[in-house]
Amino acid sequence: MTTTANSSPLDTPEIVTRTLDGTTSDTRDYKADLEDNQEENNDHDSLLGAPNPDTVIWPTEEVPSPPLDPSERIQRSIHKTPLPASLPSISTPTKPLVLRSPTALPSLLKSLQLPQPRKMNNNSAPGWFHGKSDKNAQNFLKEVDRYIVLNDLKNEAAKIVVFSMLLSSGSVADLWWTKLDSTKKTTWADVQITFNSRWPAITIAEKMSLDYQWEILALHIDEEELGTQITVAGVPTWAHLHFRVKLQQLISEAGQNETAGLVHQVRENLPMVIKELTTPGLADWTKFLEEIDTIDMNKL
Repeated sequence: MTTTANSSPLDTPEIVTRTLDGTTSDTRDYKADLEDNQEENNDHDSLLGAPNPDTVIWPTEEVPSPPLDPSERIQRSIHKTPLPASLPSISTPTKPLVLRSPTALPSLLKSLQLPQPRKMNNNSAPGWFHGKSDKNAQNFLKEVDRYIVLNDLKNEAAKIVVFSMLLSSGSVADLWWTKLDSTKKTTWADVQITFNSRWPAITIAEKMSLDYQWEILALHIDEEELGTQITVAGVPTWAHLHFRVKLQQLISEAGQNETAGLVHQVRENLPMVIKELTTPGLADWTKFLEEIDTIDMNKL
């Protein structure tokens, strides 16, 4: 420590600081060299045998994710959860069956655990039966029998259920069935017998022999119709062949022996060209009908 000429010994001493001229430049040069060495070492292996930082697998620690919003959690679970191979079946509660039309009979049989009908065509249930006098009750009974046969119903209870559920509610037939003794509802055969007693079959008025004779003699064919085609039940045929079919039907109903004496009269009522192509004086319907059936169309 020194004092200047302008200061006195009592004044505060002045500290004069001096710095070496080469200190700043030497320090700067040393830092520059150190940075150059570091860059050079980064280009080459800094240490022999040291692992490559790029290939090092650094351990990681699972960091818990923040809680998800409920809607986002549902959306993620939908995308991540695999769908099952088949959806589970949902059992539906059994509802009481209400029969509202004859077409509900198959469902009724199923609910009663009765034999199921076979799958066949044209096995629909019959219509309602009212017991009216202007309806043929025997047709209804036959329709029920047909339904039983086509659906292969063996159980007697099933047959009777089918019959009873086809009786129109509040009708004469329904009232009859309600009052019927239960002993007559045991088997299907008993039900049929009781039904036929209440609605007997209509007696058919058969034709007398004289009625058939009149119809046979009244059957004819005009000369203008010969050689022409007509359509019968959607099938084209010749007019004289259709005449032969109608004549044969009447003869079969009346009986060949009973009407054999009419062959000559029928032949005389036919056009001249047919009389020329058939044998006169025949008394056999079979021979006469065969000659009409084999007439040469070129001659007609």
